[in-house]
Amino acid sequence: MPRILLLLLNAVAFGFLLYALVRIYQLDESGTIKRVKLAAGIILLLLPVAMIAGLMRPTPVYLLIYPLGIGMFIYLVRLRN
Repeated sequence: MPRILLLLLNAVAFGFLLYALVRIYQLDESGTIKRVKLAAGIILLLLPVAMIAGLMRPTPVYLLIYPLGIGMFIYLVRLRN
């Protein structure tokens, strides 16, 4: 059951990150903040892929830090110049 919840969390986060990255790429003007947002989103996309591929184990630290990282990314995306 915890594995299914973890996969569900990763699927929802992955979909949201893809949507947000495409939106940032299309709408934001060029600059440093755009590059920071894109880099943060790509790193957050690679984490669940690495976990599913077996390169990283789903530890309790991951379960705490990943949602925190997603929250910070949402804050960064909502932040306007």
